[in-house]
Amino acid sequence: MRGRWLVLSVVATAACDDSIYVEIRTADLGVDNVELFVGVDQCTQGDTPCDGVAPPGYAFHYPGDVFFHDPQDSQTPLRAAPGSDGSAWFKFAASAASVHMIAIGRAADGARGASVIESVDLIKGPLHIVSTLAPNVALGDVTPDRTGLAFWTTASGDTCIGAENTDAFRAGRGAAVFIVPDADSDCDDLPVDAECDPLAYLTDRGSVDKSMPTCVQHFPITPDATNITVCEIGGAACSERAPGSITCGPTDICVPDSLCTACGVFSPACILTGFDNAATGVLCDLHVQHASAADPYTACDDGGGPIAEFKDDSPFGRNATDAPGMAHIFDVQSGFQQSVTLDSGNGHQLTVTSINFQTKCKFDLKLEGDIDPVRVTGGEGIGGVLMEFMMEGTSKTPPQEVVLPVTFKLVDDACAVKSNCRIVSQTIDSVLDCLKAP
Repeated sequence: MRGRWLVLSVVATAACDDSIYVEIRTADLGVDNVELFVGVDQCTQGDTPCDGVAPPGYAFHYPGDVFFHDPQDSQTPLRAAPGSDGSAWFKFAASAASVHMIAIGRAADGARGASVIESVDLIKGPLHIVSTLAPNVALGDVTPDRTGLAFWTTASGDTCIGAENTDAFRAGRGAAVFIVPDADSDCDDLPVDAECDPLAYLTDRGSVDKSMPTCVQHFPITPDATNITVCEIGGAACSERAPGSITCGPTDICVPDSLCTACGVFSPACILTGFDNAATGVLCDLHVQHASAADPYTACDDGGGPIAEFKDDSPFGRNATDAPGMAHIFDVQSGFQQSVTLDSGNGHQLTVTSINFQTKCKFDLKLEGDIDPVRVTGGEGIGGVLMEFMMEGTSKTPPQEVVLPVTFKLVDDACAVKSNCRIVSQTIDSVLDCLKAP
């Protein structure tokens, strides 16, 4: 058993002494008792703090700090009935502990309010801590002046709780605080050797190696009851619902629905089929010019160098974290780079480099090299390229990697229009849900 044992008691009123008191106030007359959960030692994985918990119904680790129940109170929270003034009191003895607390106001019909009390040092008294219950909503709801709450209990009696204040004083690192038992930190009643992820309730994904894709499948990206599902490249993962089995787990790499239609098993041949002309992708109208029919074409230059602009931010509801990367479809395993060199026909090459990046998915593509005249006059275009956007996470979604095919349409119009790129969706496509906040 870890941690320091705290001496706590429930008192009717606070006395004038050197003790440490926590007062939980509620204006809801229906609250008949207040439960106080106390977390002491922080959960870590190696030297890194645990990155949150996936409660029942949540498709990913909801971000937050994770603490273990005070050892003497690993299953049952402290309870106190509010007095006539609407306050419930709890008394702590002085100790060297630094604690986090979550309070819940309970009534016959369930939780009526909650609050999070951030790190409090219990070194000495007198100390009087006051917290007021706010109406509770689902964890992840951003309604102001509420407390997001996730609360679940196992058949064996272990209780897990996560909460965050949805105001300017959000708990933890701008996310939730979780207080969980040491022995079963996701409260799913599984033995340790059957856990795929000890911080995710009955998960089907476990840990997936992004560099070893094995499947393509639709996965939910929100914890809502009506989950939004998106097509993702997946990898082998264990299943807690069927211990010992292997399932397809998400990598948070979103791809067009056409890849899910074309592929079950992930393979190079399948990628080529799934990223065909019917796929949602980036279309670049590349305006070109040449001096004579025998000369190769070059991208139009307006004086600042040959550039294609990407300014179509209409699909995006959250920011990209860096300049987009590019890779050849036939060489994805080499990773995405800022620059890629393309075969532009008959020994010619065109190098494309992403520059001038802005977080709201605006950037330019620097174009260097030349293009075979036959490719332009024949209307063939240039394909076989993938573009990668790294999207920041939100309160409801994890960080997401979005991979789209890129096609360069070659336009010979005496440079009447500047080269530009945009996202083109052939149909309604779930990959767009990875670009916007749901």
